[in-house]
Amino acid sequence: MPGEFYGTPRVPRDYVSRPHLSAKLNTASPLVVVRGPAGSGKTVAVADWVAAGSVPGFAGAWHLVDSGSTTRLAFWNSLIQTMLDAGLLPETGLLARSMDSLGSEPDLSRLLRRGFAQIEQETTIVLDDYDLVADDDIHSDLVALLVGNARLRATVLTRIWGPLESDSVRLALAPVVITPDELPLSLDETRQALASAGIDDDDGSVARAVWETVGGSTVLTRGVLLAMARGEIGFSFPSLTESIAAVSGRLLRSRLPSSAGSVRQLDSIVQCSVADFLTLDLAELLSSRSDADELLAQAERDGFGMWAERPGGAHFAFTPAVRAGLRAELNHRFPRDVTRLNQIAAEWMLDNGRGISALRHAIAADDMELASRIVVNDWYSLIELHRDLLIEMVGALPLRTLQRAPLLAMVLALAYNASKTHRVKSIEIFGLAIVSAKLRGPKEPLTNRLVLVTIESIAFRLIGQIGQAVSAAERASVLLDELSVQERDEISVHLSTLTSMLGLSFFYGGQPERAQKFFEIAAAPNGRVGGAWYHGLALHAGSLALAGDVPEAQELLNLADEIEWPEGWRDGYVGAFGHVAEGIIALDSFDADKAQHHVTVMEPHLATIEHWPLFAQVQAMVFLIKGRAPEGVAFLRSETARRSRSLNSHTSLRLDQSKALLLFAAGRGGEAEAVLRKHPKSVPGIAVNWARLALLANQPERAIRALDEVAPAGWMSTRRLSEALLLRAAAALRLGRDDFALTVLDEAAGLMLDRRLGFALLLLPRSDVEALAALASARGSVSAVALLAQVDGHPSVFGELRPAIELTERERVVLQQLVVTGNHAEIAAALFVSPNTVKSQLRALYRKLGVASRQEALLTASERQLISS
Repeated sequence: MPGEFYGTPRVPRDYVSRPHLSAKLNTASPLVVVRGPAGSGKTVAVADWVAAGSVPGFAGAWHLVDSGSTTRLAFWNSLIQTMLDAGLLPETGLLARSMDSLGSEPDLSRLLRRGFAQIEQETTIVLDDYDLVADDDIHSDLVALLVGNARLRATVLTRIWGPLESDSVRLALAPVVITPDELPLSLDETRQALASAGIDDDDGSVARAVWETVGGSTVLTRGVLLAMARGEIGFSFPSLTESIAAVSGRLLRSRLPSSAGSVRQLDSIVQCSVADFLTLDLAELLSSRSDADELLAQAERDGFGMWAERPGGAHFAFTPAVRAGLRAELNHRFPRDVTRLNQIAAEWMLDNGRGISALRHAIAADDMELASRIVVNDWYSLIELHRDLLIEMVGALPLRTLQRAPLLAMVLALAYNASKTHRVKSIEIFGLAIVSAKLRGPKEPLTNRLVLVTIESIAFRLIGQIGQAVSAAERASVLLDELSVQERDEISVHLSTLTSMLGLSFFYGGQPERAQKFFEIAAAPNGRVGGAWYHGLALHAGSLALAGDVPEAQELLNLADEIEWPEGWRDGYVGAFGHVAEGIIALDSFDADKAQHHVTVMEPHLATIEHWPLFAQVQAMVFLIKGRAPEGVAFLRSETARRSRSLNSHTSLRLDQSKALLLFAAGRGGEAEAVLRKHPKSVPGIAVNWARLALLANQPERAIRALDEVAPAGWMSTRRLSEALLLRAAAALRLGRDDFALTVLDEAAGLMLDRRLGFALLLLPRSDVEALAALASARGSVSAVALLAQVDGHPSVFGELRPAIELTERERVVLQQLVVTGNHAEIAAALFVSPNTVKSQLRALYRKLGVASRQEALLTASERQLISS
């Protein structure tokens, strides 16, 4: 609560206060760095300063950096939670709302500055074990916070020199640094420590002997004095200098009473050291003792470690030096128990939501079955929050181990794939994982196989092998159907994530109607409000809007708007499809500026996000509405060239349809034809665009034939159907088939008004819109009149289409030779004709192209896509 300091470790009763350290800690500087090796007394000195009530404002929190919170996202997630637990940040404030979405925030540093600005009083944060932080962005974030917030101070405890002591930070914050030279006990402080321990030293000789031998080391001094106080080291001890090694050993062996139970106590403490931290229940599991509270109280009294309040309750942590020694003792004395103890720790960590720590223990136990179970339970957060640590731990495993643990191999490959510097390695591990999965998959439990195959589908999708991604998604779909009620219950917490990922593989694999079924499952309310559910809502809304089911898409968007989501979810990967939905719906209302807004919001993510083709599609249609078709064509060509490796046949098809519309609007029908020829005419979107091209060229019969090309069994979305109906009605009216035209128009009007679709009206030549409106008005078709009136006041996107240039086969051959040379004799020789024949053919070719020279002919032919590559 405000006015208190949260999570401070306990100070031993016999601790000797260090006034000169407290004086340096009582600084007006916003940053204090306390640097010293393990066991140098940093933690207890700062804890004593806090306990004395010397902290400015006397409000703050003690935060221990651990191995699971060293990455940027994990660090700030953990620290924000500590601040919330301490009551130092408002429970409904910006950072509280953004806890689950920090990874989606494009400017995390700015979010942190805004969130910490909500602190209402002078606050000090103590960051213990800060040397574990290896991400430079964390240092930069912290400095920015301290520079921009006069109410915030930080005291950082670290074992090594770091960026917080750099010249740039010194200029910005003028930090106070307590160096390793200032931490050792002075001779006078050693005397006080002896007196506090009840050791007689009238002439100071013992204090001097201890001080000179251990060099003022607080941990060694405390160990020696405890041993002396219990009579285990007599004052006639021949030489403390020769016994430093023995004293270090007594930190582990000789501090406990020499009763019959002391060996069992020490054994239990050694066994508990397998974990980075302990709670009472974990200590009981590891030690098989019911009196774990007494065991750890004794360990604290003997200087092995300290208790501190942490999120979820009190934690006991051994000091680093002691923990290292205890673990060496564990491996020496209990080698057969190490595996069992790591398994116990892994199970506890898994049950308590600490996936990365659980995985570390499972790997240490060489229990790949347990490690795979941890991956099944926590694979998404392992990759999102702990990618570097995951690579460090799993990447160190031998390949033969990964071969028998395909789930581990798969998450390692995904972690590698997220790093630009490890893409080649990711492909190698993907291959290993896929082969291993096929060999071992049938032996895995059904839930494991489902997760494994889902991750396999994601992997194939991310490396651009969409066919294999869909194949894996098909297999995952079968496994999902095979789950028993109990297995489905076990996997229920991950169902939204699994179905979202499978749906995306089907979506980008050209099966949007099947993807919608999976997105619908992901978007179903499941009693929780979380990132997976919001992702499902966004995916379902986006896919519905793209398909033309706007009312249902809008309903999902409205549902999402009713909930206050953490900042960063809406404008990051999780909410991307929501912005696609909003952009598409804006286009249906002819609101290009609003559609542009939803593209702009996502710009920070478009360089890396897999959904970039959808935003490119919305951006292209914005160019179309705004009358900037040539600019739109250039934009799409640049994007597709730059990202060619991430394109598959289905995303290329989607973008080519948009490109064709822009080329129509630019009057470049020949180029549009070249784009459309790349795809089968039976594809609904391609057939519709061929029909549109024919209508623009005043060839209504050809337009109807193009629409008839659609495969009978092919799926046509509501949106595409509305375009086809309008084109068919316009073509029929041009052919004088008024009754049929009105029937089709009424069908289009009923569909489009119900589905709130307007964009297709812009894609119809304006002369056809006006002719259909006149027909509807004359025949009294109220719905058709209402539909067509929507486009009133909006400029036509299509102008005059340049007529297509039809070249004979011979003219195409001559044109191709003209690319090679302008010499008539050389062309004649290549074609085995006379130079006069070449001259005659060139004159005919120039007339068709409307040019007078070779240079003009080549420019025009290139523009009209008449030259083959």
